[in-house]
Amino acid sequence: MTKADIIAEVEKRLGPLDEKAKRAVEMAMELMERLPTTKPEPKWQGENPSLDEMAKLTEEERLRIMDELATANLDWLERKRVELGARWMLVVDGEVLMHGPTLDNYPSDEEVEELCRRMGKVLLLHTAPLLIEERAAWHPTIYPADFARHF
Repeated sequence: MTKADIIAEVEKRLGPLDEKAKRAVEMAMELMERLPTTKPEPKWQGENPSLDEMAKLTEEERLRIMDELATANLDWLERKRVELGARWMLVVDGEVLMHGPTLDNYPSDEEVEELCRRMGKVLLLHTAPLLIEERAAWHPTIYPADFARHF
């Protein structure tokens, strides 16, 4: 609805508005737009694929399936990651099995494989987005000890 539509609806219910009243309605609408919106808590959608299902697929199909699961649950994953203060999480069917504050405590490949076998499913790994500094190689600058100042 536009501002004109809302003013017309108010006038329909209350009768003609003077300019000051119209401005008050417009200001109230502007203030309402600034209020934070509360979104419902996201729910986990779908299931992690079984090890048997994934074994029958090509690598490309497996990546696509896991990407679709992650994309469908991105809001849930990010909310849960922040709630746990985690840098990474291993998730199956909406349950966080393991998580950690740094990549230093990420489990070994053997531990992840054992967990997959025990669950009978492929685990979804979700990590915090990398910062630009984490992805870019360091290049020296003209400032002495520049690298040391930032870390």
